[in-house]
Amino acid sequence: MDKRPIRLKAYLDDSTYGNLSNLDNQDPAIQYWASFANGPDFLAFNHTFVQTDLKSAGFIPSYWQDQDIVDPGIYFVSLRNTSNWWTGHTSPIPNCLTFVHQNILQAMRERTVILVLCNQTEGEAMLGGAFHQMHDTMEFMNLPPYSIIISTGHTDSRQLYHNWCANNNIEPMLTIHHTYLDNTFPKEVIDSMPDLLVDNAIANKNSKDFMSLNYTVKQHRLEHLYFLLQNDLDKKGLISGHWHRNEPESNILKTFISRWSGDIDDLELSKVLNKKLPLIADKLTFDGSNPADTHDYNFNTDLYSNALLSFVTESEFNQQGSFITEKTYKALLSGHPVITLNGSGAVQSMRDFGFRTDWTMINNWYDDIQDHTHRFKAAHQELLRWCNLTREEQLEHLYKSRDVLKHNKDRVVELSRNDESTNFYSNYAIETYNRLRQVVEDVYMRYYT
Repeated sequence: MDKRPIRLKAYLDDSTYGNLSNLDNQDPAIQYWASFANGPDFLAFNHTFVQTDLKSAGFIPSYWQDQDIVDPGIYFVSLRNTSNWWTGHTSPIPNCLTFVHQNILQAMRERTVILVLCNQTEGEAMLGGAFHQMHDTMEFMNLPPYSIIISTGHTDSRQLYHNWCANNNIEPMLTIHHTYLDNTFPKEVIDSMPDLLVDNAIANKNSKDFMSLNYTVKQHRLEHLYFLLQNDLDKKGLISGHWHRNEPESNILKTFISRWSGDIDDLELSKVLNKKLPLIADKLTFDGSNPADTHDYNFNTDLYSNALLSFVTESEFNQQGSFITEKTYKALLSGHPVITLNGSGAVQSMRDFGFRTDWTMINNWYDDIQDHTHRFKAAHQELLRWCNLTREEQLEHLYKSRDVLKHNKDRVVELSRNDESTNFYSNYAIETYNRLRQVVEDVYMRYYT
């Protein structure tokens, strides 16, 4: 007998559990999931913006209003900030489960509802303390094993979780799911894109060797900026980066756990950064004079039209596994080859989701290096090697790699385009939905039927 569930009911709830579950109304995957509210088979979740989103898509939502849960379904809570925060491990806020309605919790105990914690817009690795908090809270609330799926943007959280369970002789209670992307781009951005923005840089003899945007102050970005300045690469690149960001430098420096760029003391680092920063290649985005330009989906196409390569300092660096955000996808959409300062395996993760990285100008060997210091240095050695090429050599590499660059741009466009069958949801949203649905059905078949 086939026990695979074919009807998972939608429970829509427009109540808000503070900032912990405030869903992003731009999230196309959540919008797509929401579209099944009155369909033949689907999902239950809470979404503060769901009414607006569903109506704009031509759907009329019916709301769950604290009634008992009878039919099987899924209840979504979207979580901002890192897992150490929403698990209560390092924050004054209680574990996010304490904000979930009692009727949903009871349905979880009865194995009627699976709770899906969506944290796909964050990519910090979940670590033992966060897992411990989730296990303790689930046991305290009498929630059964595998009644929770955590969907995260971090590639290795599932492996880290099972390693933690094995090392502590603990039976797993959670399902960890990796979502490849955290977003794509809106139609107006895609429709306005020329063939490849890098072609403009190729045609402009004054274009820069690379670009590097470093908006939020983080250790790996400050050390990256230090490296650029010490090697006079600020003259060869379009660079944005700043130092204080309304915070005393002593507060920033004391959070540094090591020096990935070498043996530098605080005084030396402060001296160089204070002398040369800020660097402002992208004024509107950098100084916030136009808040709309700081949105993840928007980007300054003039910058990508005036540089030959992107050195992307991603959101996270010193961790096992990686997290790829719009910072990388903007470069790929523009036709740039990419060197990424990320966790190990980031380049492989790009390949896993259909992108090509076999460009001739970059050796991706740095992606396999687990040691953060060695990976930091190796990635920057690739940048130095690129900048030391003659202009003719750089252009030759770009011509040889044009098929790769065009493929990557087309892949981002493909993911961002609306699916023809719905004419509203992006192909990315549907791919994300289908991948998560497989996980959900597997949990139901193994533990709920």
